[in-house]
Amino acid sequence: MEGKNNQAEKEMTMGDLAQIVTKGFEQVDQRFEKIDKRFDQSDKLMDKKIEELATNVQNEFLTLNSSIETIDENVKNIKAEINKKIDKFSHNDLIYRVEKLEEKFA
Repeated sequence: MEGKNNQAEKEMTMGDLAQIVTKGFEQVDQRFEKIDKRFDQSDKLMDKKIEELATNVQNEFLTLNSSIETIDENVKNIKAEINKKIDKFSHNDLIYRVEKLEEKFA
């Protein structure tokens, strides 16, 4: 039985050790390559999603800006119509006259 154990326990040489280490490094390199590929895929997916989000945000800002411009234009038009309908001086004059009449008849 001892002879069988001696054969199984072959003495390891520096060459054997070098082969084992080389094989281990090759496996590590392969694993790192797989990880790098996964990161590349993740980066591409993230870049695509970020670009889509940025485009959506930009479109929303353009829509909001357009809405604000429309509101500003409408306010200007309303002010212009009000100014056409009511002359400020005439309005203030009428307020003054009504106040005087109210004082007189109160």
